[in-house]
Amino acid sequence: MNNTDFKPGFRLSIFDIGILAIGFIGAWYLKDIAVDLSYILLFVVCHFFYFCNITRMSRIPELIWAVCFVALCGVGVTYGIVTFNEAFIISLLITVVLTAFELRKPSYHGVLWSKINPSLKEWFESKNT
Repeated sequence: MNNTDFKPGFRLSIFDIGILAIGFIGAWYLKDIAVDLSYILLFVVCHFFYFCNITRMSRIPELIWAVCFVALCGVGVTYGIVTFNEAFIISLLITVVLTAFELRKPSYHGVLWSKINPSLKEWFESKNT
């Protein structure tokens, strides 16, 4: 997106559709090989869609979520600190917290931006003049 373009709200690109398709095909393939990996892939792909297309979250919260999820699944499950179910639940709670912070930003430009952040256009114009 060009810095001078004002295009808030839901978005979906060919790249996004490709990622979703590859993710869902991969999860379908993995379901008979390693069901836990299939669930992880679906969970990550759904979060990609949510973060990038629905809330249009900034990079730092996305990275925070990714690090937490990898730590929970990788370290937590490997060392028996948490189960996969607990890792998913904790990750969903982190998603809720990050979403709450994102919705409060003056730059929020995801779904329902006009209700949640009605002064977005003025904020955007002040940053791009």
